[in-house]
Amino acid sequence: MRPIAVVLVAAVLCGCVETTTNAPAKRRAKEKAFQCRQRVVSFERSQGAKQDGVAVTCFGSRPFIRRWAQTPDRTRRLEVSHSLTAAQFASLWMQVGGTGWYRLRNCAGKAAADVRQHTTTIFTVRQGAFARQLRCRGKTWPRALRRLYQILTRAGRRYAPWAGARMPRGPGQ
Repeated sequence: MRPIAVVLVAAVLCGCVETTTNAPAKRRAKEKAFQCRQRVVSFERSQGAKQDGVAVTCFGSRPFIRRWAQTPDRTRRLEVSHSLTAAQFASLWMQVGGTGWYRLRNCAGKAAADVRQHTTTIFTVRQGAFARQLRCRGKTWPRALRRLYQILTRAGRRYAPWAGARMPRGPGQ
């Protein structure tokens, strides 16, 4: 075989062989930017003068979670606020959407005889122009609201912990 033919055969074979590299693969599409779409989910519970609650808000491009509690004598208020990542907020919002909040109506709970001891809970869920605010008295809620309450309290403990601070307590507690 002639040297030129050997070189040509080697060049053809090298062109057919795919080389592998350790370089990362190129992304095929740009990642979509996170959009909040003005979403809010919260609850505020008041038992007499004592209040507490959790609010997850997303306006612009940054979602936040806020958790607060206030003593019955209103002398001390503890509030913690943290930002959430887009993935954390998306996961939380999927759980909220799974409750069926958009089909709910106000709760018809029994009012307690002692006004100081009755518990009122206000749930607010908003997505863009569609909003729902539900007011419940007592502790007998529909299953979807109990689930929404569990989701928000768990998210508050996880993403906005008191960080060593104790929740405020009233006198005699």
